Amino acid sequence: QELEFEIFLGHVRGIIVSEQFARQGVREISDFLRRNAEIRRAAWLAVAKGEASQYMEISPELERIPTLYILSTFDQAVASGKLPNAFIGAFWSRLSSKGQDAFVPYIELAPKENIRVSGLAYFRKDKMVGKTNPLEVGYYMAIMDIGQAGYKGLITIKDETIMLEATTRNARIRSEIRNGKPHFKVKEILELNITEKNAPLWPLNRPEDIKTIEDEAGKVAKEAHEQLVKKMQEAGSDIFGFGEIIRAKHASYWNENIKTKDKWREIYPDVTVDIDVKFMIRRIG
Repeated sequence: QELEFEIFLGHVRGIIVSEQFARQGVREISDFLRRNAEIRRAAWLAVAKGEASQYMEISPELERIPTLYILSTFDQAVASGKLPNAFIGAFWSRLSSKGQDAFVPYIELAPKENIRVSGLAYFRKDKMVGKTNPLEVGYYMAIMDIGQAGYKGLITIKDETIMLEATTRNARIRSEIRNGKPHFKVKEILELNITEKNAPLWPLNRPEDIKTIEDEAGKVAKEAHEQLVKKMQEAGSDIFGFGEIIRAKHASYWNENIKTKDKWREIYPDVTVDIDVKFMIRRIG
C-alpha cells in the first residue's frame, strides 16, 4: 500500500519465523512463498527463539549487515560439518514427502549482538513440535551419512576427561520387514582425533589405551544416537526419512500396508532401529 513498485522477492536469501509462529503452523506462509516463482529455493528458512524481528536489528561486530551475518553463520556451519543443508527448497520437499518430516535450523541470540545455531527445529506436518540440542545435530548427520564432521565431545575414562573431535562420518542404513513391521539397521563409522585431556597421568602411547577410548566412546555415541531416534519417534517426526526408505526398498509393503503419510505416522513410533557405532581414532595432539 505504500510502495510505488512491487517488492522483488528474488532478492530474498533468508526467512526467519518465531518459534511461537512455527508451532502454530507455517502452511499459509509456506504455500504463499512456494507458489511465487521469484523465491529462490536455496534461501534459508530458520526458526528463532523469541520474536523474529529482533534478529534483523542486531549489530554484530564482525559484519555490517545482519542478514549477511546470519547467512554467513549458516554457510560456515555447513562447511565445518555442524549443520546439514536445510534450504527452504529442501524443507518444502520434505514437507510434501509421504515418508519424511521437515526440519530447519533453530537460532537464538548470543551475547554481544551475535546469534547461535542451537539445534534443529523439527516438524510434524507443518507444525514445529520440538528442537534438538547442538550435539544431536551431529548425531543426525552421522545417521544420515553426511560426510564431513565438526563436533567435539567429552568422555571420561579412568577418571580422566578426554576431548574428541569427529572428522569424517560414514553410515549405511539397511531396511527389512521383520514380523510384519519395518526394521532398520544403521551402521556408522566415525573417524576422530583426540584434541585434549585434563591430566598427563595417562600418556596414551599404547594401542590398547586407544582401543579402550574407541570402545567407550562408541558405547556412549550408540546410546546417544538411540536416544535421538527415540526422541523423534515420541514426537512423531521422521526427520531421518525412514518412511522414504520403505517406499523405495519395499514398495509392495508400502502400497499394501501404509499408502499414506498419516498411516506412516501411526506406524513410525513402533518401528525398531538397531544402531552400531564404531569409532576410529586417527590422531593424538
